[in-house]
Formats: sequence, C-alpha cells, structure tokens
Amino acid sequence: MLKPVSILALDDVAAPLARAVQQLVAAHHGVDDLVLCGDLVSCGDLVSCGDLVLCGDGLQPVEQSIQSIHARRQRPDSPLRLREDLSTRELVLVVLSACGPSRGTLIETVRRIRETYETRRFASLVSIEILVLLPEAAGATKPEDYAAAYALLKMLTAEEAKPFDQVWLLDAVNAQRVRFGALQEALDVYAAAVAGALTYEPELSGALPGIHPRGMHPTFSSFGYASLVFPREAALQRVESRFAAQLVREQLLAGAQTTHAQLAAKQFVAAEEFALPLSRIGVDGGQSLFRRFQPKTQVNERTRNAEEIIAAVRGELQAFRDSAQLHNLETLAKQGDETARDFSAMLARTLDETLDRDGYGAAIGFLEALLDPLPELRPGADLAPRNLVTEIRTATGALDARLRFTPNTAASDAARKRVRELESLIQDQKVVAETLAVEDRQSSLSDEKETLLRDVPGIILAEERENSTARSEAREAEGARLAAETQGKEQELRELFVQLPRVEQALREALEARRSWLWTQLWIAAGGVAATYVVPFLFGVLRPHLERITWAAAAGLAFFGLFTGFRYVTQIAPLVREARERLARVRERIEATDQAKNAAHNAELQFEYDMTHGRTALRVLRATRDAAAEALQLLRARRRELEELASETMWGGLQPAGARGLKPSPHFVVDDTEIDAWYERTADDRKPFLRELPVARAESRRISMDEVRRRVMAHASAAFAAFGKLTLAGAAASLADPAKLAQRLKRVADTSAPLVELRDDDLLAQQSMQRDCTMWVAAGDATWIAQLQRRFPEAQVKTSNDSLSLHVVTRVLHYPGYVLGQIDYYRAQYESAASSDAAGVADLLPAELVVGATVCSAYEQLLLGRALGVVVMRRGRLAVSDTVLGDSHLAAAQLLAERTAVRELLDGALLPRLEITADVSGELRSLRESAPLTPLDRNVLDGLLRKYV
Repeated sequence: MLKPVSILALDDVAAPLARAVQQLVAAHHGVDDLVLCGDLVSCGDLVSCGDLVLCGDGLQPVEQSIQSIHARRQRPDSPLRLREDLSTRELVLVVLSACGPSRGTLIETVRRIRETYETRRFASLVSIEILVLLPEAAGATKPEDYAAAYALLKMLTAEEAKPFDQVWLLDAVNAQRVRFGALQEALDVYAAAVAGALTYEPELSGALPGIHPRGMHPTFSSFGYASLVFPREAALQRVESRFAAQLVREQLLAGAQTTHAQLAAKQFVAAEEFALPLSRIGVDGGQSLFRRFQPKTQVNERTRNAEEIIAAVRGELQAFRDSAQLHNLETLAKQGDETARDFSAMLARTLDETLDRDGYGAAIGFLEALLDPLPELRPGADLAPRNLVTEIRTATGALDARLRFTPNTAASDAARKRVRELESLIQDQKVVAETLAVEDRQSSLSDEKETLLRDVPGIILAEERENSTARSEAREAEGARLAAETQGKEQELRELFVQLPRVEQALREALEARRSWLWTQLWIAAGGVAATYVVPFLFGVLRPHLERITWAAAAGLAFFGLFTGFRYVTQIAPLVREARERLARVRERIEATDQAKNAAHNAELQFEYDMTHGRTALRVLRATRDAAAEALQLLRARRRELEELASETMWGGLQPAGARGLKPSPHFVVDDTEIDAWYERTADDRKPFLRELPVARAESRRISMDEVRRRVMAHASAAFAAFGKLTLAGAAASLADPAKLAQRLKRVADTSAPLVELRDDDLLAQQSMQRDCTMWVAAGDATWIAQLQRRFPEAQVKTSNDSLSLHVVTRVLHYPGYVLGQIDYYRAQYESAASSDAAGVADLLPAELVVGATVCSAYEQLLLGRALGVVVMRRGRLAVSDTVLGDSHLAAAQLLAERTAVRELLDGALLPRLEITADVSGELRSLRESAPLTPLDRNVLDGLLRKYV
C-alpha cells in the first residue's frame, strides 16, 4: 500500500531537503502528489522559503498548509485518485534544523498539527514524526548552535504528553563514522536516505514497553539508506555510443586523401559524357540553331523610295527576332539548363562513386582538384592539366576572340612564370648535396613559392574583375559597331536612292538629245538630196545630167552618212552609253547596299546569338563549378559533422540528458573502465555488425544528420540486444571487477548505517535499542543473493521487482539522547552558553554519567533527606543534625560520598520515613516544584520520582 506523506519544513535549511525528497519519491513510484510539501503561507511569524511552510506562531498558517496539501490530493486530475492501493493512514513529517529558529515552538506546532487532523478528519489515522537535522548536518558549527541543539533534545526528551509519535535524528557522520558533510554539500545523500525510508517498508520492530535505560526515556531514532544500482540504460548508451562512433569512423569516414585527384578531374572534364553535351549546345539535328535573316522585300526597278524598303525590312527583321531568333535563344537557354542539370547529375554520380570507393578524403580531393584555380602550378601536374577552371578559361577565351578582346593577364602570367621558375630551382636544389646553406636556400624558395601560390588566386581575381569590366565594354562596343554599320548601310542606301532619279534623268536627256540629233541629220540628208535634184531641175539640167547628178547625190549622201556615223560614234553614242552605265552602276550599288544592309542585320543577329551561345556555355560551366563548390562545402561540412559525431558518441554526446557516464556515483555496480574493458573483450562479436552498416557513404552525404544518427544508433543497438537484458546480478558477475565489487558492497554497507553516531559505552542502552537492516533485491540469482548475505549477515531480504538495483535501509530505534556520540560536547556548549534555553527541563544525561555512581547515590540520599526534612538549609548551607554539608546539593553530595559516617547518620534518619511510598513521592514533587533547582537536581529528582511512584 502507498502511504501519503505530508512534509512540513519549519526552516529554510530543511526546505531543500523536503523538495528533493518529494521529487525522489515521485520519480520512484511514478506518482505525483504521494509525497507533498506544504504550500507557502505568509502569516504571523512565518518565514518565507520557496514553496514550503516555515512555521512560527499562529494556528492559521499550519491549517492553511495542511488544507492546501489535501486540496491538491483531492483535485480531479490528481494521480492519487486513480490509485486503489492508497492507504488511509497518513504520515506527517515535520523537518527542522536542531539549531533553527523554529525549535522553540516545535512542540506547540506539532500539537496544532495533531489538533488540525483530529478536528478536520483529513485521514483516518495519522502519524506525526519529527526529523531533526543536527548542527553539522544543517551546516551550523558555532558553539551556540550545539547549545541550541542540546536544548531541543532536552525539550523533546522531557515532554511527557508527547504529541508526536517518533523523533528521527540526522547527523553528518553515520554509525560507521562515514562523514557526509553539510546538507547543502550532500543534499542527494540526505534526500536519498529520507526518500528511501519513506519508500521502502523495513522490518517492523518497536521498542519494548516501559524500557528506560538509566531512567531516560528512549525518545530518538535514526535511519540510513544506500543503494547499489546497475545503470543499464546509461551503460547501454555508453557502449552503443562507442560502437556507433566506431561505425562512423571505420565505415563512413574510412579512406585517405587520393594522390590522383588531378587525373580524376581531367578525366571528368575530358570524358565524352561531359565534352559532347557541351559541344552540342547550339546544335539541333546536326545543324546550328542559328538561321540567317532573309527578307522578302527586295530592291527592284519599281522600288523608288529607300525608306520604304528600309521600313519593310525592319518590320520583317523585328518579326524574325520575335519568332526565329527568340526561339533559337530560348532553345539555347533550355539546352544550357538541361546540360547544367546533366552535369550536376554526372558530378553527383561521380561523387557517389568516389565516396563509396575511396571515402570522403578522395571525394573532397577530387572536388578540390576540379575547382583548383591553378592546376598547372601544382606539383605532379601532367603536361595538360584540365579542370572546370581551365574549361571556363577556354570558353572565356573563345568569347574574347569573338569580341576581338585581349584580356590583361600580365600580373598573373608573371606570377605563374615565377612559380614555375621556383619549382625548377627547388627541383634542382634537391639534386645538390644536402648542406645547411642548400637547405636554407631551399626553404626560402619553398616559402616564396607558397606565398606566390597563396597570392596568385587573388591576382587572378583582381584581373578577372578588371577584364570583366573591359569585356563588357568591348561587347557593348562591338554591338554598337555592328549597329552603326547597319545604320551606315541604310544611310548609303538612302543616298543611292537620292542619286537614282538624277541618273535616270540624265539618261533620258541623253536619249532625247540623240533622237533630236538623229532627226536633224536625217533632215539634213534629205535636204541635201532634194537640193541636189531641185537646183539642176530649176536650171533645166536635170534630165541630161540625171545619172551624174544621181551618182553625185549618192556619193554625197554616202559621205554624209559616213561623217554622221563618225560623229554619232564619237559624240552622241558615248553620252548615251555613259548615262546607261551610270544608271546600271547606281542600281548595282543599290542592290549591293541592300544586300550589305541585310548582311549587317544578320551580323547583328549572329553577334547576339554568338554572345548568347558563349555565355550559355559559360553559364553551364559556372553552374557546374558552383554545384561542385557547393558539393565541396557540404561534403566538408558533412565530414566535420561525422567527425564530431564520432567524437560525440565516444564521450556521451548521443546519451540522453543526465547520462554522463558512470563515475560520478559511488553506488554503481560498475564504472566506466569496467564497461570499456567488457567492450574490448567482446569486440569480435560485433564484427558482422561493423561490416553490415546499412548506411553507404554516398547516402550519408544526402540524408540529414539526425537520420544518420538514428540509423547508426539503431544498428548499434541491435549489436547489444543481449546487453540490454542484463540485470544487477548479471552485471556484477560479468561486468564488475571482483575486487571493485567487494569495495562497492562495503561502501554500501558503510553508507547505509544510521545517519547518527552512537556511543557504545553504555551496555544498558545498547541492549534496549532496537536495530534492523532490510535489503530489497530481485530474487532471480541465488549466487548473487548469497554474496549479499555474506556482506549483510543480519539483513532481512525482501524481494524486489527491480532487477537493476539493490536497496538497503537500516534503522536504530528508541534510544535515549545521551547515547549520541557528541552529546558531551553538546552539553559542554550548552552549559557555557549565555542563554539557557530549556533551563527548567531535566538534564539529558543521567546523573551517574555526570557525577559518577557513588556521588549519584549520595545525591539521591541528599535530595531524599531534603524532601523529607532531614537535610535543612541553615544560613545558606545544607546541614544534617549538626554537620554542615555544603552550600549546594552537588557539594553536599560529594561530601557525603567521601564521609561514610555522615552517610550512615543520614541513612538512619531517613529509614523510618521511607515506609510510606506515597508520602515520599509527594514530598519529592513538593521539593521539585518549590525549591530552586539545578538541571542536575531535576535529573536526580526525576529518577527518584520514577522509583517511588
């Protein structure tokens, strides 16, 4: 049955202990509200401390605190309402420091607690127990603290109608002389002891009724607790984490840096799978994507206006740009995107193959060689090193050639040349005999080379920034030149069309002049022939001379024809022919200019296409370079994460919070070294698991680290299935070192001793004290139980369902306060203190222990004589008959102990008066109530009263 416990801490020293006990019991049972601390109440003389009650005067704070505890247990969501094994008996544990401010009102506070329970009926049966922290346990070591503790012990012992059921004392030194220190230094020890006493039900034993050793009431008790635990989860996490680290190191991080990274990079960029897609950018069906612009509008004889043909061609050109040219450029972009994706996939496949084959070092080396800005300057480079950087340089060079641009590489070329010279000098130095001077020279050359190699990328970057700006300007200048050339051709066409009408008019004028001249010549010839016949006719000589006139006319006409033909050939025909030729030349120039204009348009289109093509190729290469750079960064980061994971798992980074190894607790059955030794012994059993890790290196770079951890830990967990079933007995037999196990069992026995040091010089008190030791252990291993019984021969063994822990609770019950080991020191500090708390209470030490047996007997005889009137006070001195005994009871008792004759005299006077016991006890009570008495007087009187009652 679970017994509810309400803890009321009465001072700020006890408050942390109460909180810790509450948490430990809740964690052990898995049930909250079973052990509760009182809620904070600020009222009257209450002192505030966290969430606990610090009681002072006033009834209301105590009632409110108890009410708040029971209200919490009665909540609908309280776990206790679901339990059927809850006892109706409640334990109220009042915790305080023996030297704290609440000790003066402790009895009154306990009475109020009992009254509250009796009137409010919170429980059918309530047991109120007090837990007192002695000065060293409370961290108070001043003399007045010991005096206050002694006063509290006196008060608790002397209380006749005790409102409490039991008083438990806790000190910083237990019965086996094991020192724990103050509460704030070893809170876990004290909390575990109190929680263990509340959690585990020890052997039921009680004090024998009516036992008062040396006349003192057996008020006090103490207990101790210790456990021996096999932290299987922490140990399992340790070995699993260590094996996971081994899996990560030997499977995922295995492999070394490759020595052929440059060759692998060259093979990557020179492979057909890389070179062929790059060369096919801009090619469709074996032909170039570029199509020349062929305008439908052509210059012909009917074309009379240049603006007409120019506007028409520009319209066709714009339509061509919007359709064919734009389609070609989009196709180029798609080809570039597809090629970039193919190259990224190819790079990923190559990386996966390299990872699975050679490991992270080789894959990182391959990517570094692929991105090396100076492959030609690396040691061991072949005659024609190639990587993505060289391919980008080649593509950039082709683009520069198209732009007619010469980049500025003077500084980088000079640096490269110097590096090559230094490499040659270093190689030559290695051939020379090794002397100090040579070594110094070689070292300086190597330093200069390394410095240059570090500086060259920066120089190249600076040149690239400068060349990039100049390259953009060259591209813009080339485009402007082509546009200006097109405009020039159009302007030339306009000028030719301006000349065409004038040339045509000149031709028309030449033809008109030729026609007029021909007609003139015809009329002249006709006139001459007519004149040749008319004149003879008028003179009447036509007929006789007709034949001669006809021959003369024919000869004249022939001569005129020849002369006219000569003139036509030399004067008229050249003019017409020149006009025709000029017109033909103009028309030819117009056609040629029109074709040149169309060619200029095509040149612009070609330039735009070539720029897009070259930049697409560069974009593909740069995208591949960026993908490689990103992959390199991710690969380096993943390797660092895996290295951290290996280190992390080795030292508990994968262990849950709180499982930081086994060494901090002295009550573990095994420690780190024993777990590690077992791990080394069983290494061969895990080799199959080491080979069959279900995470490939290529896969480990893609999945998240959480997934890597999960898979690795799941695989590591499978290797320790048998370990996960080990019990405490199995761990003691198979894991623990026998010598260390014996030491740990001895430590458990020493630690579990009651938390108070007891004096062993009083046989009567030792016989009356009740002692028991109870041990809880799983009953599955008889050998282990026998081993424990040899260590704890007097322990009662109880079966526990927890196979991972051993619990030992010891108790020493019902002993008087004077059995405490340091009670003499407490009493000495109490007597020397300025204030005398509980001065009216009988001394805690029996009289015979204070003054000796003879003096104690004389003391009793003296006080009997004083009570019965045989010993009287005369002038401040005690006297019997005529004999003066002394000025105090102690001095008189010491005198009686020394003088036998006086004691016999006093005996004779007392003997007749001791026959009636009731009268004797009455007189003793009268003396105790009336006369001024010392604590020793009261102690002796209390003993006499118990004897004569």
